[in-house]
Amino acid sequence: MAASRRRPIKRWVALGVAVLFGALLVAWTRLRAVPVVVTPVVRGQAVEAVYATGSVEAADRVVVKAKTSGSIAEVFVREGSRVKKGELLARIDNPTASFDLKRGQTDLNAASAQAGKEAPQIAVLAAQARAVAADLKQATLELDRTRKLVEKGSAPASEVDRAQARVDQLQGSLEANRAQQRALRIDLSANAQRQATQVKSLAARVADTEVRAPLDGVVLAKNVELGEVVALNQPLFRVADTRVLLLEVNVDEADVARVSDGLSGKPKSEAAISLYAFAKTVFRGEVVEILPDADRQRRAFVAKIRFLSPPPELRSGMTAEVNVVTARHDAVLLAPSSAEADGSVWVAANGRVERRPIKVGIRDLLRVEVVSGLAEGESVVIEGRDQLAPASRVRVTVRPADKHDPLPDSADIAQTTLR
Repeated sequence: MAASRRRPIKRWVALGVAVLFGALLVAWTRLRAVPVVVTPVVRGQAVEAVYATGSVEAADRVVVKAKTSGSIAEVFVREGSRVKKGELLARIDNPTASFDLKRGQTDLNAASAQAGKEAPQIAVLAAQARAVAADLKQATLELDRTRKLVEKGSAPASEVDRAQARVDQLQGSLEANRAQQRALRIDLSANAQRQATQVKSLAARVADTEVRAPLDGVVLAKNVELGEVVALNQPLFRVADTRVLLLEVNVDEADVARVSDGLSGKPKSEAAISLYAFAKTVFRGEVVEILPDADRQRRAFVAKIRFLSPPPELRSGMTAEVNVVTARHDAVLLAPSSAEADGSVWVAANGRVERRPIKVGIRDLLRVEVVSGLAEGESVVIEGRDQLAPASRVRVTVRPADKHDPLPDSADIAQTTLR
């Protein structure tokens, strides 16, 4: 019975000790000066950006494909060769096409001769027409003489009818001959035109064996070798005009609505570009085009960015990381990103700290825009936050505010915002 009474007493004693220990711990925490690093809240420019990756590409580029099948008879260029539009890049051997063209040209020459002024069939009909015309002239004279004889009573009236019938017959024959000539000329001309069209088609087939440059530019890739047998539509060369180079990046579909190419009335989005080939340099650019259709697999849209001051050594195929600026707020309060967590910061003043909720606007990897909750010059804790409790005493080390410039022409912001 006595033992059972002692158990509640022990529990109350243990509880009292725990409470006392907690109180002493809180008091000790408040009395102990926790070392922290603080930095002041400053005014500056906040920049919101969309991260993207891509590569440098020529604005005008073409993959040259085989328009016919056959073996490669000659190759006239290599990678890096500068070419003019229409210049011969390679020739495909296709003897059948050449033979068909020669045969077609022979048939065209024959058809043209048949349809010309000296066409034999037309000449025969013309000769027949001249003979009929001569007979018609003679018959007409005979008709005149017969009429005079009938008028004098030297011949019966039936002779006039006979002579008139002869004239009418010859006139009909002459008209039929002329109609036959016209019809024959039409047939022969149509046949010549068909042969000419056929020759053009065959010439196009032969021309397809000559692989020519589609534009002025540089041969970026050569995918064929001498003697190789190629198929129809097989890629042979890649030619591009490298005088105008653009950066093509993939913008996630969740971010593309915030990027502008200037077509909607909004200003073109600026960009900070970091090329792997120029690791210590950041270039400025602007978005000039956003393709209307998305890449279904990547769930991204291709945006084209023009360099405002491209380096002379810029080459097609260079890869890059980009921050496309989607928003910029001037003269706003800025605090380090490391000071904010869950919408609040620790503010240090007079050797103690308080936890204060804030409203945040634009964020980047280094700073956040403070919309409300802080004043300019207040010190926020950026190191030692995990050891703090409300009203804790602190031993402060002040770190100057980050003064980097967030504009895209500054290397500092690009190096800190580019992931």
